[in-house]
Amino acid sequence: MSDIRVRFAPSPTGYLHIGGARTALFNYLFARHTGGKYILRIEDTDKKRSTKESVNNLISSLKWLGLDWDEGPGIDGPFAPYFQTERFGIYNEYIEKLLMNGSAYKCFCTEDELKTERDRQLKAHLPVKYSGKCKNLTKEEIGKYEDEGRSFVIRFKVPENRKIKFCDIVHKETEFNSNILSDFVIKRADGYPTYNFTVVIDDAKMRITHVLRGDDHLSNTPKQILLYEALDFPIPQFGHLSMILGKDGSRLSKRHGATSVEEFQKQGYLSEALINFLALLGWSPPEKNGKTREFMTKEELIRYFDINSVSKTSAIMNIEKLKWMNGCYIRNLDTQKMMEYFPNLKSDPFFQGDEKRAINYIKASRSYYDTLNDAVVYLDNFKKWSLNTDILKDFKNPEYIELISNLVDMLKKTSVINPDMVGNIFKEVSQKTGLKGKNLYHPIRFILSGKIEGPELQHFFTVVPKEEIILRLKKGLEFLRKK
Repeated sequence: MSDIRVRFAPSPTGYLHIGGARTALFNYLFARHTGGKYILRIEDTDKKRSTKESVNNLISSLKWLGLDWDEGPGIDGPFAPYFQTERFGIYNEYIEKLLMNGSAYKCFCTEDELKTERDRQLKAHLPVKYSGKCKNLTKEEIGKYEDEGRSFVIRFKVPENRKIKFCDIVHKETEFNSNILSDFVIKRADGYPTYNFTVVIDDAKMRITHVLRGDDHLSNTPKQILLYEALDFPIPQFGHLSMILGKDGSRLSKRHGATSVEEFQKQGYLSEALINFLALLGWSPPEKNGKTREFMTKEELIRYFDINSVSKTSAIMNIEKLKWMNGCYIRNLDTQKMMEYFPNLKSDPFFQGDEKRAINYIKASRSYYDTLNDAVVYLDNFKKWSLNTDILKDFKNPEYIELISNLVDMLKKTSVINPDMVGNIFKEVSQKTGLKGKNLYHPIRFILSGKIEGPELQHFFTVVPKEEIILRLKKGLEFLRKK
């Protein structure tokens, strides 16, 4: 077991976004590959937007994906609690430490004063940053403001002219100048600590060794490094993962389709397929026999995952590829396992409680699925029917009437129909009528399906009830006999 400790720390302000799921996955794979620990921490300090419903959704989505954690909600470890709203005592302790060592100060500036300052800077085409007005307040001035009951925030005192360097796992050597930063708030006037502060305290106290997160957090890193230094905490290794973009190159959003794990689950994607697909968004596994690996089990993903092979180039969310990959996973599922995804299928009035016919339907149609939801949609090819006289009018010959008539008679004498028997029925009716190939199959298909294209003909005999098949054939025969 290694000393590596990573975490996924979502904010419960909505559903688990597919980008967040990819971040969770990369942390999970890195931890499992190295024998380290994977921690789930809930950053719920956004009072207005954090909800219990979102927490439950995050946890259920991660469990559905199979990304089990070693410490976190429901699995307490040595560094609990794992909800930030339960850690305020810890945060306040370190706020006081920063105030005492001179790394932080109280800021009594009002919103109006700050707005006036921002407007002046914008008008002068200057960078918008806090001036540090309250940084050098005297004890007397601070006491006066406090006696007046004036509210305040706590700001971190950013040192001037500092080059903040670190080696990012993905972006490699990275450097920021502290002069681009203003003295940032670490505790709001309402008493709530801010993200950049809490994340440092939590990562340090939970002994996180590697921080793998989206590269939209890259600009937060210099602030956090300064906090690590001010509190004399060891600095973890950072790795900022590329963003996931839509096909048009813009940031993935609702206009590109589903963006949350729950949406993909509801649309009929398999968790195994989604995990496999997400792993390939920004990571290149080693080749196999000179070819790119595409289909990998979770165990194989763990075995081959290398954080140093993660690309800094933005990944494109190709839904068509995901559908194709999901369809491949569906076709490789054991039939009985597939039936578990459709517990109510046999109760559909079409199947009349006949589980064997429901299984036959899955076998007959699964090659057409991109998602599990397609099973319900594709069923219409068997259950919705009307006689298409336009395509049957060219078959009003005695030989075709004889064909359908013989087929009806044979089916009436057959008690049970199975795939082997269907082949024998076609063979026998062919011998009786002399019809072969398309002359044999086309009129039967057109009558049973009402369409020129659709499921393979033999599947109708094992999926559609025998009585319904005979009924359709009789209606077709009635039309063919009309002059």
